[in-house]
Amino acid sequence: MEEKQAIHLEHNPFDVRIYSINEKGPTLAWAGVNINGIFVIRDIRVMKGRNGAFVSVPQKEVKGHRYRAICFPSTKAAKKTFESAVLHAYELALQAEKNAEGQTQPQKEN
Repeated sequence: MEEKQAIHLEHNPFDVRIYSINEKGPTLAWAGVNINGIFVIRDIRVMKGRNGAFVSVPQKEVKGHRYRAICFPSTKAAKKTFESAVLHAYELALQAEKNAEGQTQPQKEN
């Protein structure tokens, strides 16, 4: 996967890298998050939801075709910061990709 965008926010332990942006289908993008430079979570997904994009952490299937998160923020505040960082990085990467597409299109001659 090719790295698209990284975000570094002051007082935010999450360094988010967005990969594989896809505007079609339920998975909008894949992300990796480095926490304080000591722990990395891969295969985080930005998903399309009824009320907009949301963050889905890696999961494993358990009995009865149910899924359980492998890792997740342990407090409401950490969850909010984590999700905000991932969604913000996704928005920045999406905008950068659209800007790059606009620059590569041929200019119309008058």
